[in-house]
Amino acid sequence: MKMINYLASEEGQYLLMWGIEGTNWNMEDGKHVPNDDLIEGFQTDFDKTILDTGVRKWTWFVKNGNGTDGTPYDVSQYKVKETRQVAMNHFGENDRWDTAEFAGLTPAGSTPDGLKWQKIQDIYDQEYPKIVNADSHDAAMEEYDKMISEMNDAGLEDVEKVITQNYQERMKLWNE
Repeated sequence: MKMINYLASEEGQYLLMWGIEGTNWNMEDGKHVPNDDLIEGFQTDFDKTILDTGVRKWTWFVKNGNGTDGTPYDVSQYKVKETRQVAMNHFGENDRWDTAEFAGLTPAGSTPDGLKWQKIQDIYDQEYPKIVNADSHDAAMEEYDKMISEMNDAGLEDVEKVITQNYQERMKLWNE
């Protein structure tokens, strides 16, 4: 528990996600500042940088957001927001969308509806290639109708109710 508490602490987060002070980053004016080669490494070869430096190799108990000095807990997100904003300025108003509100709405795996959801995913995984590889439009539609029928039999309506309920609960939280 002491190790878990340490890794979940701010100091532990920076150790896991930024590496070693003086090697991977330095403290300047009270803020964490990553070495340029670390940032460049994450931008050019993310996986190799993890292997070479050990930074982000263990992503246990990771917190999102920023530490008390305002820098992100995850060094790979350092100044990414600024870079993203520059990129977003080149997009039109309808060229992008945020799908965060739809993530993680499916039923919990250990519930009866979660088991139905798993069965529905299994049906999709088995049937979708048949639809894509069908010889004709009619054959594809036949496979699609079969897939939907099997999903309905597996409890799709119940799963959709859970997803809708989870979405409505999330929107209540987000709109408070």
